[in-house]
Amino acid sequence: MNKIYKWAIERILSKPAPSRVPRTGDKAQDVDCYVMYIVGDDSCNMLAESIDNKGVHGKAWGAKGYTEEITISFEEVKNAKLEITHFYKTNNIQYFSLNDYLLKGVLPYYQFVIRANKATQIFYNSKELARSERMETLRLILEKTIDDKSFSVTSLGLSDLLHTQRWYYHPDRDRNSNYNDLLLESLVASGDLTKESNLYKISSYAMVSLSQYEQDDRKHKETLRQSKAMSVLTFVLIIIGALQVYIAFLKP
Repeated sequence: MNKIYKWAIERILSKPAPSRVPRTGDKAQDVDCYVMYIVGDDSCNMLAESIDNKGVHGKAWGAKGYTEEITISFEEVKNAKLEITHFYKTNNIQYFSLNDYLLKGVLPYYQFVIRANKATQIFYNSKELARSERMETLRLILEKTIDDKSFSVTSLGLSDLLHTQRWYYHPDRDRNSNYNDLLLESLVASGDLTKESNLYKISSYAMVSLSQYEQDDRKHKETLRQSKAMSVLTFVLIIIGALQVYIAFLKP
C-alpha cells in the first residue's frame, strides 16, 4: 500500500466516531467524525480503530458485537472492501474505496455540495422538505409493489431498503426506527398507505400524491438551472484543494 493510501486511512481514523453520534439539534452542528469498516474475502468484518507500521488495528465482528481485537495487514486492506462513513454536521457521507475518499473527501467536494444544498433550501419551507422525504419513501414502496403486487413492508424492513442491513449497527438505530414508524404512519394518515397489523401497503391514492410531487419537483429543477454559476466555484475549490494536497505531500 502506497504512502497516500496510508495517509488517507490515518486521516480517517484520527476522527473516530463516538458510541452515539448526534444527528439533530445544536450538538449535530459540531459533528465531524468517521466510522470505517473493512470487509475481507474471508467474511472478516472489522471496525477500524488505529493504524501503524504493522497494519490497521480494530475489532472484528463476533457473537457479542465488535469485541475481538485484530490487525489486518496493508496488503489485506488493499484487497478488501471498505465502507467509510463521514458524519459531518447532520449529513452522513459514504465512501466505498480510498480512491473515492481521496477524490471527494480530501477535496472540498461534499462540503461544497452541502453548502449548495443549504442555498437551495431557501426555496423550500420545512413542510416541503418533509414531503420530499415522504415521497421518496412512497416512490420506493410503489416500485417494489410494481415488481410484486402483494408487497408490504414493516418499519424495520423500510430501514433495510433504505440503508441495507448495516443500519442495525449504527448507534442511532433506535431513533431511525422510531422515525420510520412516524413516517409510515403519516403516509397512512394521508391515505397513501394502508396498514394491516404491522404491515404497510400502498393505496391507489398514492399515484395522485406522487404526480403532484413530480410537478413540484420540476419547478425545483427550474430553480436549480438558475444556479449554474455555482459550478464555476466548485471547479475553483477543487483546484485549490488539489494544490493543498500536493503541497502537503511535497513537505518533508
